[in-house]
Amino acid sequence: MISCDELMPLILQRFPGFEGRWRKHLESAKGNDGGFCDSMVEFGHYITELIVAGNSDELKRFAATVEELIVSGDRDVRYAATIGLLEDLKGMQQSEEKWEYLVSFLQPKALEFCKELAAFRSTPLPGKIQST
Repeated sequence: MISCDELMPLILQRFPGFEGRWRKHLESAKGNDGGFCDSMVEFGHYITELIVAGNSDELKRFAATVEELIVSGDRDVRYAATIGLLEDLKGMQQSEEKWEYLVSFLQPKALEFCKELAAFRSTPLPGKIQST
């Protein structure tokens, strides 16, 4: 089971391009990362840059990582991956097309969360989620 203590090391290992941004975040926060949800918001900004750049290889890795966090994480890690990351990513996207692009990479448990989020918010779902 993946714990909160393992969360950021795992992300930094899989996404070395995020490390510089992460270090700047820690410096600006004077070493206090603000907890795992704050960390996920920062990671979400990085993922948004990947979406804008159309970096499909990194987004595939992201989707696999989020799925692993949801399936194999402890309760706090699952919360960080869903509420702290996926929900924030939905809010960060400036267009439905960008959100739909990200959703096109997501795997079953992450898609399930997105369906539940959309139902809770009474918001429409991108086509891929509606048809699964």
